[in-house]
Amino acid sequence: MAEIPGSWNPSEINLTKAKSVIQATKASGDLYRNGLGMIASENIVSPLVQKVVCSDLHGRYAEGLPGKRYYQGCDDFDTIESLGIDLAKKVFKAEFANIQSTSGTVSNIAALKALAKPGDKITAVSTADGGHISHARMGAVGLRDLDLSTYPWDIDRMEPDIDG
Repeated sequence: MAEIPGSWNPSEINLTKAKSVIQATKASGDLYRNGLGMIASENIVSPLVQKVVCSDLHGRYAEGLPGKRYYQGCDDFDTIESLGIDLAKKVFKAEFANIQSTSGTVSNIAALKALAKPGDKITAVSTADGGHISHARMGAVGLRDLDLSTYPWDIDRMEPDIDG
C-alpha cells in the first residue's frame, strides 16, 4: 500500500517520537505536581477538571451562547455552560454572568485601549525576562502604538531591578 503524502505513518521511528512526546508531557506534569509554578496565568487543575479537559470537548467549537451557537451539536456545551452560569450568578449574587474564557492578550488589549492612548509611554517586564507576550512591541502594546520601555529583572532577587 502506497503512503499518502502528508499522512502519518505509524512506523517504529514515528512511534518512538510519539513516546518521547508522552514522556516529555509526563515530565512536565511531574514538575507541576512536585514544584511551585510561578507563572500567574498557569494553573494546576483538579483530577475532575483534568478528566473533563481530556474529553473530546477540548477540540470542538462552541461559539456563541447557550441555545444560540454557531455550530450544531453543542447541546452538551449548553448544559455545561448553563450550569456554570447558574453557579457564577449564585456565588456572585449576580443577575447575569458570562463564564466564557478570554486570553491574557485580549484582557491586556482591553486595558490598554481603556487606559492609554497612542503614543503614551508604558513600562513592562521584557518577554525575555518573563513578561507577557502582549507587552511586546509586536503584541497589544504595538497594536495600540504605545512607547514601550522594558525594565531590567533581577534574577537573583526575582523582582524588578528598579534601580537598573
